[in-house]
Amino acid sequence: MYKKITLKNNIRILLVPSKDSKSVNLSIYVKAGSRYENEKNNGIAHFLEHMAFKGSEAFKSQFELSKFVEGFGGDWNAGTGNEHIEYYIRAESSHLKDIVYVLDQMLFHPLYLPQEIEKEKGVIIEEINMNNDMPEYKVGILLEKVMWPNHPLGRFICGTKETVSSFSRDDFTSYQDDFYKSSNMVIGLSGKFDEEQALGLLKEAFLKVSDGKLRSYEPLSGVQKEPKLIVESRETEQSHLCFGFRGYPKDDKKRITLKLVSMILGGGISSRLFQKIRTELGLAYYIKASSRSLMDTGAFFIAAGVNNEKFLQAIDATIKEVNKIKSEGVEKEELRRSKEHLKGLLALKFESHHDMNSFLTEQELLSKKVLSYEDYVKEIEKVNLSDISEVVSEVFVSDGLNLAVVGRVKEEEVNSLLSL
Repeated sequence: MYKKITLKNNIRILLVPSKDSKSVNLSIYVKAGSRYENEKNNGIAHFLEHMAFKGSEAFKSQFELSKFVEGFGGDWNAGTGNEHIEYYIRAESSHLKDIVYVLDQMLFHPLYLPQEIEKEKGVIIEEINMNNDMPEYKVGILLEKVMWPNHPLGRFICGTKETVSSFSRDDFTSYQDDFYKSSNMVIGLSGKFDEEQALGLLKEAFLKVSDGKLRSYEPLSGVQKEPKLIVESRETEQSHLCFGFRGYPKDDKKRITLKLVSMILGGGISSRLFQKIRTELGLAYYIKASSRSLMDTGAFFIAAGVNNEKFLQAIDATIKEVNKIKSEGVEKEELRRSKEHLKGLLALKFESHHDMNSFLTEQELLSKKVLSYEDYVKEIEKVNLSDISEVVSEVFVSDGLNLAVVGRVKEEEVNSLLSL
């Protein structure tokens, strides 16, 4: 399915050929992100990702760079998470040489012009303002703050207005020196390409990337001992809530079982929460469940936007559904449907070169073992009803419950409901 090659400087390359494709996708993943930050430099990984688009040695401005990429029909973007930064370009397969050249320029030859840094501070501050103004985004930021207090995982990836305003060119060059090292990166190439030519281009561009000592992250410690609530009262037409529970890390097989639980509870229109909260009770426009795995922890989320006047009823009804899956388990047919749903979503992901690339490359960067599509499907099929019961009993506990709320709600109104 894919081929892994490690260059002499320890950069790992995953090749995923598709002869029937007309395009090619090149992604570069860096093991960095917000969990490697502290209070003082919170937001620098995200800011540095922005600066990769602001000009390089060969492209003196954002306009020159974007004109070149869009001139060969390239679709490009980047993103910063808790544990990685991704850069990618995809285009018609004959432009692979151009793609490699541009990503090399963006990652290893950025200009970091002081005047561009100052302008981008304003852009990112507006991004922070946007997230703060949108309750459905802000509630997620608050939930992470209460789930992982006084820890990098609990801080907003964009940083704060104060940290963003403080960054200088020296901060970016220092961060790049610390994290953009060969053994701290994985390159994923998928689509239509000639392997010999592709490897030649990648070696020419990236063999010169230096290696060195890698930065460690602050591990999570301690166990949550009581339910936690955070409320931001504001005038809104709809109140937004987000429940959070501790989940499983990337290399724990139970994470797949928890993913199936998220499908059963809130993974679609036929899910339990959608049917109860929206269809039967008419309390919400959206309600969904999801799970996420990190290197040493994980999380399970339930998010909803609900009627202001019936907010407490929505919280109560949601908690009852969580308790119900704990006490009664799930039906055999319900588990079968959730497996088919999850396998279907994975199959659709593998129809996209970029999504498939991301799925494999992120695992190579952050996990001990890379699961192919076939491997992942096998793990899904192994899950049985007793596995579901075991996971929900471990995850859905009162002392591990966290709830964030944004809307016309008072903290004392919610406190009495905060238990399982």
